[in-house]
Amino acid sequence: MPPTVSPNFLVIGAPRSGTTSLCQYLKQHPDVYLSPKKEPKFFAFGEGDIAALAGPGARFLADTTIATMEEYCRIFEGAGDRKTIGEASPRYLWAPGTAARIHAALPNAKLIAILRQPADRAYAGYLAARRDGREALPRFEDALREQRQREEAGWAFGVYARPSYYHRHLSKYFQLFCRRQIHVILFEDFRHDPRGVLRDLFRFLQIDPEVPIDVSEVHGRTGVIRNPLLRALWRASREIPEPVRAVVSPNVRDRWMTRITRSAVKPELSAKTRLRLTEHFRDDILSLETLLQRDLSSWLSPDATRPAGVVHRAKS
Repeated sequence: MPPTVSPNFLVIGAPRSGTTSLCQYLKQHPDVYLSPKKEPKFFAFGEGDIAALAGPGARFLADTTIATMEEYCRIFEGAGDRKTIGEASPRYLWAPGTAARIHAALPNAKLIAILRQPADRAYAGYLAARRDGREALPRFEDALREQRQREEAGWAFGVYARPSYYHRHLSKYFQLFCRRQIHVILFEDFRHDPRGVLRDLFRFLQIDPEVPIDVSEVHGRTGVIRNPLLRALWRASREIPEPVRAVVSPNVRDRWMTRITRSAVKPELSAKTRLRLTEHFRDDILSLETLLQRDLSSWLSPDATRPAGVVHRAKS
């Protein structure tokens, strides 16, 4: 029987923070094998968690989640002689109990998180849900008022603020894993200097940092798809059964999705709502500053589009 293959790095999130582009760039490195199955989510759910999911998209989430370790290991069988093996499931950052499940199965794994200004990330989550047909409310502010009820009902999607409490979620990982196993990227830095961010990431993964990577294409855009036909095709594609998805090459799927979402229009988040949400996240941001030993003051400013400062590395 062939030896079991398991990952030694995981991209744990955050959702709508550039993970799709990051993974597309990682795939270009000859020493990296990234699971061809997008978001296996194996560690995101404990026993009975999936059955309790509700709301739009719950069935899709259940159908696309790997449920057994045997099935999980099979998605890495194509790694060949590559030693840097991983997968990306942004739900890992915030799904309850995930950090403990990962630590129990992969205590030596390296973990990669990419974080975006919390209010902007929450709004991007809303736009993605609207794009995918999983959010009926036409105003972000109305959806925010529904958050508590949706959480209590166990909605699989449509809960936009919760994943943005980065300190609350990341602190669980820092409690279980050594600091040197966790690499945190800021979305703003990634957007302004993707090659520099990738070089640092490759050093963290202990692979050649100077391998040239094509970063000209931005993947996983959110927004409103203007063409009605393309919008309908996109939404239908979100519900395609997993066996059918497996027939189509991941590269073909990625190119098709990038082409459709390239035309998406992103309505602006109102300054008032952004400021109110940012104030809501203030305490979590300040705690995250201490945890990461990094200046995040730009996240608290009215304009958080610029790079968020220089990393101050702590001793492990």
